[in-house]
Amino acid sequence: MSSDDLYTVKIEPLTSGPEVVVVDSEPPMRRVLDHHHLQQQQQQQQQQQLAAREEEHKLRTHYLLAGGQDTTAGVAPVPVHLRNTAVPMQVVDNPYANGMQAQNQLMEQVRNLETELARTKQEINQLKELNTRLQQGIPDVIRKTLRDELRKPRWSALNPQDQAVQGSAASNKPRTASSNAQKRHKPSPMQRAVLKARDSPAKMTKKLLTSFFDRETLATSTLTGKGGKSKTLTKAQLDPTVVKNVVDKVTATFGISECSVRNVISQKCKEEMMIRRRRLGLDAKSK
Repeated sequence: MSSDDLYTVKIEPLTSGPEVVVVDSEPPMRRVLDHHHLQQQQQQQQQQQLAAREEEHKLRTHYLLAGGQDTTAGVAPVPVHLRNTAVPMQVVDNPYANGMQAQNQLMEQVRNLETELARTKQEINQLKELNTRLQQGIPDVIRKTLRDELRKPRWSALNPQDQAVQGSAASNKPRTASSNAQKRHKPSPMQRAVLKARDSPAKMTKKLLTSFFDRETLATSTLTGKGGKSKTLTKAQLDPTVVKNVVDKVTATFGISECSVRNVISQKCKEEMMIRRRRLGLDAKSK
């Protein structure tokens, strides 16, 4: 045992009796140092606890910003295990860290969606430009198609056999200098009659008849082969195939009935017959 741990007992005689005085032999400076060391340890523990609370508060804030729910309201706090008071707090299975990971995943998905949206907008703009160009070119295509259709010969529809022969011949010939050939093409008399007589059914019918038959044939023939008021006289009959082609062409162009076209044909034959009689009468008088 050291001398610092000993106590000195001093007995002094008094009149009333002996008095025992106990004196502490421990130095006062040592007690002050021990008390100061204890305070430092307590302050260090308080600082560690404060740092642990601040770290927990930061994690809770990030978790709430990521869309998590506050677990402090009506729910038991997440258990935190400490190995000892001398080391920082270790969080085991903390949901706030999972919230940060979920937030990063959401941000990555948002960036991917923004990239996809930008690419889609670019494709839409390209389609709009193509649509605008297409609409601007449609009138030119229509005008070109109409010009080509007007340049095609239309008399071939009157005779299907001629149309087939012409189509086979055109397929065998090389298509060179087609534009120059169209410029040099001269329509036939029948084609000119069709083009000139498109304003009325009667005019078109008469023009087609004069293109297929001469005036002498029309004057001496009838539609049915019978003449006179009683239809008892026998006369030459117009070619039924040609008559049918004329009727079909006029009805298809104007949408009228076949009976109307046949009446116009009969009237044309009568007119040509009257003109022929007058011409023969004038010739007889002149002789």
